[in-house]
Amino acid sequence: MRNGQIGSDVGPGNVGRGIPGPLFSESGYEVIFVDVDGVLIDALNSRQSYTNQLVDNQVQQAVTIAPVRALLATDAAPSHRRWPTPAWQPPR
Repeated sequence: MRNGQIGSDVGPGNVGRGIPGPLFSESGYEVIFVDVDGVLIDALNSRQSYTNQLVDNQVQQAVTIAPVRALLATDAAPSHRRWPTPAWQPPR
């Protein structure tokens, strides 16, 4: 990871996990997704990674994207899923 730098993406659907997630990861950033799908958020947080299938006409390759964390966008109160970086403070 690059000196604690974070790459974030709102919406870890097929596009979010398929394009910005791998780009952030390959660049050395910790990947943090934000979404309203609690089941997906819990799955990403419990695994702390996910697998992408890269496919072309000749080859299929599984690539693991990690480290990954996720925030539930509907969280109104601080929790372990809201702001995972302890040093972060909300704007006043």
